[in-house]
Amino acid sequence: MDDVWFWPFPELKTNRLTLKKLVQSDSDGIFALRSNCDIIKYTGIKQYTTINEAKGYIQKIEHDLECGQCIMWSISITSTEEFIGSICFWNISEDGTCAEIGYDLLPLFHGKGFMQETVQSVIKYGFGGMKLGKIIADLHTENIRSVKLLEKNGFQRSKTYTISNENGENVEMAIYFLERTDIV
Repeated sequence: MDDVWFWPFPELKTNRLTLKKLVQSDSDGIFALRSNCDIIKYTGIKQYTTINEAKGYIQKIEHDLECGQCIMWSISITSTEEFIGSICFWNISEDGTCAEIGYDLLPLFHGKGFMQETVQSVIKYGFGGMKLGKIIADLHTENIRSVKLLEKNGFQRSKTYTISNENGENVEMAIYFLERTDIV
């Protein structure tokens, strides 16, 4: 995947939001997301208990970004610069034509259309800037908000399957996809 590089880092803007490179100063926000049991209940990740876990995660993301393995943006309200969530492309295919989208948002900002703006902007960048042919999402079927968000943006369900997550629970998952030709 030598042809996928994120330099200079693509800062994205929507009507109300700024998406910029996730950096160590975002560790409080990442900790707020990943220590919140309501946010992580559909992700299968272990709940963070220390700020150092958030700092380590950001360090890993910085490394993966340098290697072209993922790109993650912090989401902030433009007028206040307040961190409200994150969004990424990861699991980028070897040939750079497919990536998985992932996102999370602090509960205070749910239901206000912020993630809709964010997802639209990142999809546009994925198909335009990264030249992806396909974007996928792999999510817990009970994550109804996320399912509705994906479907509103044209994603289609391709299959469901059951896994045992990091917490040892069996959960039903679904893969959704959006192809560049679907939005042209």
